[in-house]
Amino acid sequence: GNRHEQSGGQAPREAARAFTGFTESISAALIASGVRDADARSTARVLVSGVEGAIITAQCLRTVAPLDDLVAHARRHLTSPLA
Repeated sequence: GNRHEQSGGQAPREAARAFTGFTESISAALIASGVRDADARSTARVLVSGVEGAIITAQCLRTVAPLDDLVAHARRHLTSPLA
């Protein structure tokens, strides 16, 4: 089996499903707005990873600044309805 199955917990599988779902939803929205498939999938993965990292950092630092920075960066660099 894969590494998640070997770790024995259901939580990693559920988290993987959630991240996959988030990524697919964002990717589909980007594709619908005209972004090429490969670029949409890559951008979606970056956004999901960025949000997750920003959440952890914000919690540790007790500030929403990392989330604000992520939103500002995404708005500057995305040309889609998500921006």
